[in-house]
Amino acid sequence: MDSVEETVTYENYSVTVRPATVAIGMYRSVLINQAVQEEGEPSEGDDLQTFARRILHTMIYPSLIAATVKAEGFEHWPLTFSEFQELPEQFEASWEVAVYNHNQHWKPKVPPTEAEKKSKTSSG
Repeated sequence: MDSVEETVTYENYSVTVRPATVAIGMYRSVLINQAVQEEGEPSEGDDLQTFARRILHTMIYPSLIAATVKAEGFEHWPLTFSEFQELPEQFEASWEVAVYNHNQHWKPKVPPTEAEKKSKTSSG
């Protein structure tokens, strides 16, 4: 198992992430469940900003918080979701890459495009 930790720094923020243990994975699951309950059921009338927030809250935020074993530059830890949303995007993006590099099984799956689906059916 990859036990290497990685530190991401941006301005006054610094986080150290690592590959998940069973305990870290369970913590992530609890954060996901909590986020799903807070978000409630999606509705057809949801706009794209609501959809984007739901993804960030239920998929990205739990992974980044759970995989972080050390955090500096924050008033307190763990960050609330509201605080997380206000972080600089460049920092969040680098943090996210580090987390998914160490925990590829957590990375959200992107559905195939129509062209990819057609390519698979015509080649197989």
